[in-house]
Amino acid sequence: MAEEAKRAAGETAVKRAAEGISELDGEGPWFGEGPQFGAPEGVSGVGFGWKPLAVAALVLIVIVAGLMVLGKRSRPSPQFGGTSIAPPDAYAASLPMSNIQMSEADSFAGSKATYIDGTVTNRGTKTIESATVQVVFKDDQGQMAQKSIAPMYVIRAREPYIDSVPMDKAPLKPGQSADFRLIFDHVSAMWNQQVPELTVVQTGAQ
Repeated sequence: MAEEAKRAAGETAVKRAAEGISELDGEGPWFGEGPQFGAPEGVSGVGFGWKPLAVAALVLIVIVAGLMVLGKRSRPSPQFGGTSIAPPDAYAASLPMSNIQMSEADSFAGSKATYIDGTVTNRGTKTIESATVQVVFKDDQGQMAQKSIAPMYVIRAREPYIDSVPMDKAPLKPGQSADFRLIFDHVSAMWNQQVPELTVVQTGAQ
């Protein structure tokens, strides 16, 4: 009787062990009721699809094209540093300067400012809102004593004092003339006191 009881107990243990392995393999109720990691109902399992990728690619193309257009429109300003003489602007021939006069005055800081006044005429077809002038002061030997770059200011009034403003505040239309002023805080002592050479080296048009 004792041997039959031991045999029965051994068979029961083997049977329970087999059932436990079956549950771990997914055949039993414990595994079958666990979380499912498949795609939710109604959602395809192919990923995000091609439409979002196409939209992202289109946005990238538009951004690159915009940067290329801006790069073409915004040309870098020419550099006027050093002692080399810059060539005249393409529109310079349409902006002749006349009636050139020079004067000096003491500034509030105690230094002396030099002014070049004159008249500029727009003989072209564009409305000019800025002009940069290259001024070459020479010495007694006719050599360059100083080269300066100055923006052109438009004189709007002379009484009770000279009121000069940047040209973008008083654009020069085609066929129009205006009095202008160039201002210099320092001029070389080697300057021969003669009227320097004036060249329009950059312009801005509307």
